[in-house]
Amino acid sequence: MGMNRRDFIKSGARLCGASLIGGLSAPPLFGAEGPKLVVGIVSDIHVTGPGTEAPLRKILNYFKSRDVDAVLMPGDLTDHGILDEMQRVRRTWDEVFPDGCGLNGKPVMRLAVSGNHEFEGSKYYGIPKDPVLAEQAKAARADPLGNEKSVWEKAWGESYERLKTWNVKGYVFVGAHFEGYGGAEGLDSYLKGVALPKDRPFFYFEHMQPNMTCGSYGAKKPGFAGRNTRPVLNAYPNAVALAGHTHDSLTFEQSIWQDEFLSVNCSSAHFISSPDGRENSFYHPGTPRYMTSQMPITDMWGMKNALVMNVFDDRIVFERREFCRADGERLAADWVVPLSGKKVYGFEDRAKVNRAGAFPNGSKLTVGPWKTGKSRAKVETEQLTVGFPVAVAPEGYRVFDYAVTAIAADGSVKCRKLVYNNHCAVPLADEDKTMTCVFSRAELGTELLRFEVRARDSFGNESVPLVSGND
Repeated sequence: MGMNRRDFIKSGARLCGASLIGGLSAPPLFGAEGPKLVVGIVSDIHVTGPGTEAPLRKILNYFKSRDVDAVLMPGDLTDHGILDEMQRVRRTWDEVFPDGCGLNGKPVMRLAVSGNHEFEGSKYYGIPKDPVLAEQAKAARADPLGNEKSVWEKAWGESYERLKTWNVKGYVFVGAHFEGYGGAEGLDSYLKGVALPKDRPFFYFEHMQPNMTCGSYGAKKPGFAGRNTRPVLNAYPNAVALAGHTHDSLTFEQSIWQDEFLSVNCSSAHFISSPDGRENSFYHPGTPRYMTSQMPITDMWGMKNALVMNVFDDRIVFERREFCRADGERLAADWVVPLSGKKVYGFEDRAKVNRAGAFPNGSKLTVGPWKTGKSRAKVETEQLTVGFPVAVAPEGYRVFDYAVTAIAADGSVKCRKLVYNNHCAVPLADEDKTMTCVFSRAELGTELLRFEVRARDSFGNESVPLVSGND
């Protein structure tokens, strides 16, 4: 079923007040009282030199305007993990929250831990030319953990504690600094020594998602990051795990997961990662996908996401916000997590509901003509471009990517590509209105083909296709 442009615009406007409750057809009734706790959450800031703290300043000022009780930062505050960068983060914090206070002198708790870039970020890059920064980078390389501890204590003026507990308005938060990809060592015994509530949620945060929960890494790679954390939190059904690292867009619906406990990906205020396997995803130069890709990488840098978490007596509401092209505009409908009854954010149940949406009425594909172009690796080749309008997802959701298929006369698939939805991590009004997919002559050959394009949701469900003639 199609959708006209007027309906398209209306669907975007409705995002301003929309909420999602795991796709429940009969959502529960909630109390009318306001939130007991409001927390701003910003991850993967990756501050480096002068000016790179600007996104953090914008986001912190937004949190301040929302009168938050705390700000949670689950790692990768810096890029190289050196003192100069962490001091820049500290100065930005003090500028927005002088003496740790927000509006009208209200105390705002800083809940922060290190990430892998604090631990070993200096190894990812060359030594800086500046002699002071060069010495800091060399020290970080020589002793990653010792440097992480030293930088933290010097910048923040507090002792480095591998695991730490905070109490914010009666809610317990436990944070773990990054010291390895497996997750927090000793977490099980530590939690047993904390007075954790049984009648309300508690919040655990570290840089990596608990393994096989939310996000592109946590959900897809058994035994990878957070493998020590998952079995510990399985014993705590009231645990809410908050983590960053993957840079997944907050419009990616696999960024929230619920089973033994609740796990939420906190995205990134630095850039949004494009998922593997797409023609316009990021690939390291020289790798096979880089060499064969016919399209440039999508604009990852123009997308910066953050969350506002509202904790009520009967639910938690996560607001998904964007801060590059907007000052905190909603990206998609809020995630609303009931604190009792059915767990509504499991992957299996949500994947059964197709939210790929539909193309607007009258939509058509444009195909070709063949032109001489260059692949991402700058290899000159004949290329064919398939163009199509963006599809419209159901209210509150966003299209994740598109499947573009070239089909031969006998019905066989000649080539199939996935294309990440450009700017799906910016407000809907700023999302591209058209998309393209580029094929090479080597991929398609010379026979007549028809093309089909299907929009896809975050779980791979597909829309009714747009279909071309033979080209």
